[in-house]
Amino acid sequence: RLTSQAMRAETEQDWVGAVELTKQVVRQDCSYSPWWLKLAEFQMNAGRPANAVATLSAFDARDGNEVDQRLRLRLPATRIA
Repeated sequence: RLTSQAMRAETEQDWVGAVELTKQVVRQDCSYSPWWLKLAEFQMNAGRPANAVATLSAFDARDGNEVDQRLRLRLPATRIA
């Protein structure tokens, strides 16, 4: 499985491999937010901060952002920009 391979790459500190594997995981299941965050983390570890920012921006801009929806459900009086 890709997820197991990505975690193995993380354990081995193969950041470039972890990035490539995690990209595939995100493409397959883009609704699962922890993998988006892992991808950004691995990109930072691989020395790709601009890619990490782009990943987080894309995640934030997605319709149906899971984190945003959860916050809105828990904090209905709070406006989240």
